[in-house]
Amino acid sequence: MRNILVVGASRGLGAALVKHYASKPSTVVYATARSERPRDDPNTKNVKWVSNIDLMKSTCGSELASQVKDTPISAVFITAGIFKLESFDEPGPDWDIEVATYTTSAIAPPFIISALYKANCLQKGAKVVLISSEGGSFALQQAGGGGNYAHHASKSALNMVGLQLKYDLEPKGIAIAMVHPSFMRTEMTKGVGFDVAWDENDALTPDDAAKLVGDWTDSELDMTKTGQFWAPRGTRDIGSWKEIMGGDHIKGPVKLPW
Repeated sequence: MRNILVVGASRGLGAALVKHYASKPSTVVYATARSERPRDDPNTKNVKWVSNIDLMKSTCGSELASQVKDTPISAVFITAGIFKLESFDEPGPDWDIEVATYTTSAIAPPFIISALYKANCLQKGAKVVLISSEGGSFALQQAGGGGNYAHHASKSALNMVGLQLKYDLEPKGIAIAMVHPSFMRTEMTKGVGFDVAWDENDALTPDDAAKLVGDWTDSELDMTKTGQFWAPRGTRDIGSWKEIMGGDHIKGPVKLPW
């Protein structure tokens, strides 16, 4: 029996990862929700909801660990994130958005991973995936475009958190990677007006992205890739790739620049 943990499982990529893994035999998915568990889905009987896991609270790691203590977890996906538009001029940066975005993306993960390890949930051979974004790459953002400070910078911070966690987890035989899951057709990207670019950049559905991320994690993530930043799909949806990196788009998994 394999146990998978998805943090931020109630919508978007998180919900799709729950669906992806719940369809597999001999697999139990532990799925976190910020408040109460969603209504049961009759098609996902092997999903166990972990309620009241709010990444804005300093107790998120300990509360999660207490509910899954001594459960050996094969793979952890931390998918929770916030994307709200910010501008330089009017109305300007938003303090509350900045705090919430950084906290969710980059502050909560080490608390969660540390607590899970101490609760005997992460053992040798386990894998941790932090859902990042190509928007967190310093190199790829050289194509220009201001604003949206919290989104981009929090993903850069997440990448550094993952790199630091690599040094803590590597001696324990636990692999960690930061993953750009692709540009997706979600309420999050629609909510900030990015749906106008869905077709141009061949945005994926969450279900398609979840399969890519899940399959890559299962088959390719190992200790040789720990601490690295990857795009399992390739670069098709990364608009600045050709301008910054030169050459054609790369199809299939590609290691992204910091």
